[in-house]
Amino acid sequence: MRKLVVLGSLALAAWTLAGCGPQVSPFPGSEVLGKADLQYYWDLTLDLDEDESLERLYLRDETLYCVTDRNRVLVLDAGRGTMRWSAELAAEGLEVFAPVHADGVRVPPEIVGMREILAGETQMGEPFDAVFFNTVSHVLLFDRRTGEKRRDIPLGFACGTTGTTDGQRFYAPAIRGSVHAIDLPEVVDLWSMGTDAFIAAAVREHDGYLYAADESGTVYAARAGDVKGATYREPVSGPVTADFHVDERGVFLPARNGRIHGLALGLTGRLWEPVIVEGDLLDAIQVGEATLYQHATPSRLYAVDVQTGQTRWQMDRGRQVLAVQEGTVYLRDDARFLRVVDEQSGKVRVSLPLGGMSVFAPNVRTDAIYAASAAGRVFCIRPAQAGLPQP
Repeated sequence: MRKLVVLGSLALAAWTLAGCGPQVSPFPGSEVLGKADLQYYWDLTLDLDEDESLERLYLRDETLYCVTDRNRVLVLDAGRGTMRWSAELAAEGLEVFAPVHADGVRVPPEIVGMREILAGETQMGEPFDAVFFNTVSHVLLFDRRTGEKRRDIPLGFACGTTGTTDGQRFYAPAIRGSVHAIDLPEVVDLWSMGTDAFIAAAVREHDGYLYAADESGTVYAARAGDVKGATYREPVSGPVTADFHVDERGVFLPARNGRIHGLALGLTGRLWEPVIVEGDLLDAIQVGEATLYQHATPSRLYAVDVQTGQTRWQMDRGRQVLAVQEGTVYLRDDARFLRVVDEQSGKVRVSLPLGGMSVFAPNVRTDAIYAASAAGRVFCIRPAQAGLPQP
């Protein structure tokens, strides 16, 4: 039986006794974090199987998803660092894509047909907050509070990236160039939206529109629902292979050839002229309240004003934003150092090593840094003024 060893909220000691002599902890001590006015908020150790390693962390709303190399997910309360549930997502070696949240989902306990639904012969069930995982060949739907699996939907095509949902349908991207709308109560393929080329970037849904981008450098928007509405197209400067972002402000996406685009919702126009950067854009864009961040290969991070499209600053060897707080950005660099940066100017206030931490959750919404070791030690680091979680 797998066990979870909770280490609590105590600051880590720099030295621990093992055997007949002291050993240096691979993780930064509390005095190191204190130089950046940070503290360990909670930490725990996942009891992984022998030779199993932690590969990815995803922060979604109030939940932290820990995915291992064996395609097992361990689900934690992000605020308290407590275990919720775990599940096997796919056979080892198959690709599992990022989790997607939806609130108030309603599906009947069993898959039913439209005749039964229209005749009132089935109960849709109580609404629940859901998390979806899609693999190359299946869509999995879980109650994200209890971990109960509500759907395991086989697909008739190969997925190449993360799908999306509006809570009633799941939109699954076929790698060869189409997005399929799958009805959740009936589990039928309602319609599909074709694209001109392969889809490598995750698809998005926002305010009734489905968005996709392909490797031909075309962005698509379709009115979504049980029946597909008109599809709108917008060419951009180059192939889109990294994940883009959509919210009430617009569509923000990186083209591989070094252009960051800001498009209006529904693809009705451009928010600003493309931002030109040096390098290939192979990593997901990160869009915060006031600033968007984009890593350019080989090694530079750009910060751009969301409203104007003006570049605020650029940083050599900057890699990924891990947390933000009132004008302060916490980012990691290529050497696995944490840099505490002024959001407006890009000035580095302090830099400190992250030691044995090798797995990180991208985050531009909260002040919490989520990091882990491959062996399954998971940390939440927050500003000292945040206090400690209550029992």
